[in-house]
Amino acid sequence: MLQLSKRLQAVAAMVPNGKTIVDIGTDHAQLLISLVQQQKITRAIGIELTDGPFANACRQLVRHNCRDRVEIRQGDGLQPLRPGEAELAVISGLGGNAIIRILEESSEVVATLQHMIIQPMGQVGEVRAWLGHQGWRIEKEELIREGGHFYVIISAVPTGTAITLTDLELEIGPKLLSTRHPLLESYILRKLQQQRTILQQLANSRLFSCADKAQAIQNRIVRWEAVLDEIAEEAADAE
Repeated sequence: MLQLSKRLQAVAAMVPNGKTIVDIGTDHAQLLISLVQQQKITRAIGIELTDGPFANACRQLVRHNCRDRVEIRQGDGLQPLRPGEAELAVISGLGGNAIIRILEESSEVVATLQHMIIQPMGQVGEVRAWLGHQGWRIEKEELIREGGHFYVIISAVPTGTAITLTDLELEIGPKLLSTRHPLLESYILRKLQQQRTILQQLANSRLFSCADKAQAIQNRIVRWEAVLDEIAEEAADAE
């Protein structure tokens, strides 16, 4: 049985049984092979852009005897896919802006999807905002800590109606907040540390243009500290 990283295990756990899925940037096709081995899926398509990873993925299918259930295609994003070929798209390990570009460049394919699982390596708030504007509802969020890094995984389904999220929901995550994820406090503390470092750098700058950015960061810090206060109060009440 193929052993996935903690991050990919969390992605795999979000995949419902029996769906035909497409995995963008499949790399060694580890996610798809593992899902086949778990018998969670019967058919999948992996897409890779560059020659090396594409060849590696093809070799892995042979090694794990999955060629009858997994197909590897070469191309950019969802472009090698026809509308209706997959019910669920997985896009993990790419930057948030790259993910948005992929989705916007294949709007006809996206319109036929029933489910998306997205794990951005950055710009998570921008991904959440895009999903909401395009009528995708975030039904679940997972937070993983691995190798000193936090990874957010988003599961979304189409509603056909635009959804507006608050600044706090965009920054931290509506489901991470509402479910009080076990890693939420640690996650916010890490993000606060990063924002305070940036704020200090801006304070050392004499550029007038930095003032608005500094104020925006300060407002963000206040919002996040308020969440930490709420978590502390809830913990005290539970004792």
